Amino acid sequence: MARSPDPITALNHFLFDLLRFTGNRSFYNDPLNSYLNKVIDRRTGLPITLAVIYLDVAWRLGLPVAGVGLPGHFIVRTLEGAPRFIDVFHQGQELTEHDCRRLVSELSEGQVEFDTSMLAPVGPRLILGRMLNNLKNAYLHQNKFDAAVPPVERLIDLQPDEPTHLRDLGLLHYQLDRYDLALPLLNRYTVLAAVPPDDPVRQIIGHIQTHIARLN
Repeated sequence: MARSPDPITALNHFLFDLLRFTGNRSFYNDPLNSYLNKVIDRRTGLPITLAVIYLDVAWRLGLPVAGVGLPGHFIVRTLEGAPRFIDVFHQGQELTEHDCRRLVSELSEGQVEFDTSMLAPVGPRLILGRMLNNLKNAYLHQNKFDAAVPPVERLIDLQPDEPTHLRDLGLLHYQLDRYDLALPLLNRYTVLAAVPPDDPVRQIIGHIQTHIARLN
């Protein structure tokens, strides 16, 4: 009797060999890599957006898998039996724990020490937060400050206890000369921040206050 094909291997073959999903190495910072509809249309994207597509298909098939948020990279792992780690950015290449350790070291240039807790499954809220942060950074890379505003606003909704999002939104409005919007956000950040705000933020607040005073 013929053995049933390994479901993970079969899924990898379907997504990466037949549909040809692949990581966008040439234009990694393209904002379109963070939009799932564009990733599906173009069959290319970031590690995390490719992982979301992989997870959705796998869950529809009843496969127990989850996302793993490594520092600087995102992969998929199985949840039953001996864990298998799947690098969806590199056409479903399977990684060992040693490979993951090496990957973290390479991506961080030795600045981040690997810990097995990094291989723990992550939930939808963390995935969404990471996707929004990627989109924000992609627009900032292109100096498209106005386009970066909506992702940061969504991050504030998703993670209201994280004051750095208030800072980021305030700085974006400052770059766009929207001082009336920037000042309350930056002031609120200075109150809620766990550590004292850095000097550039205080200098920007002072500049905004001076500008507003001249208008009165």
